[in-house]
Amino acid sequence: RFGSHAVGFYGMMEEMRDFLHGAELAPSKDSTYGIRASMVQFGKPGEAQTAQDTKPAGFTNCKPWVPVTGTTGGGAPLSGDYTALSNDVTFHENFFCRNWSQFRTILKPGLLEAEKIFAGAGSTSARKKIVMIVTDGALHDKDADVRAVEDRLKATYGAQVFGIVVRKAVGHTNQDRQAEAKLKPLVSDPQDEHFINIDLDHFKEQVR
Repeated sequence: RFGSHAVGFYGMMEEMRDFLHGAELAPSKDSTYGIRASMVQFGKPGEAQTAQDTKPAGFTNCKPWVPVTGTTGGGAPLSGDYTALSNDVTFHENFFCRNWSQFRTILKPGLLEAEKIFAGAGSTSARKKIVMIVTDGALHDKDADVRAVEDRLKATYGAQVFGIVVRKAVGHTNQDRQAEAKLKPLVSDPQDEHFINIDLDHFKEQVR
């Protein structure tokens, strides 16, 4: 268990939904204030998934496909619409496959998706750009692979990269310490202001 949640991933998704519910979201892409967000699910080598209203190609989920309508759509456009973003959370909850024990969690595909998002029409130069990487376990990329993408995000788009490791309980485990050792060097400087290792039940108040 992860705190009060049966599975860490589902707990992270519900905490993300609560986080978005309390955030000051931008009413439109032309707004000069507020947050526009997008979510990318990473984990399997070579794959990253964004929310969409149709069944993803090559769908290999561990449970029957449940359609979710009203998402932000394929291609992960940035959005300030809470309803659409909440539907995105539901999509990821439905899409999640637990039986990936034969795989090791890989971050790079998710970073490549973030790069596409920032390169899209919705990413104006006037807006601050933030990449928030959230994981409940160790990452297994080669350092050079992820650093190359991270460097492009920072240099090309001026993105600030934050890292969040969520752990099962108040106490630390080898798993979350391994995740911290891999993720913390990837965040923006100063690292201590861009990284946090927290128990999942305190995600919302500590991340804000």
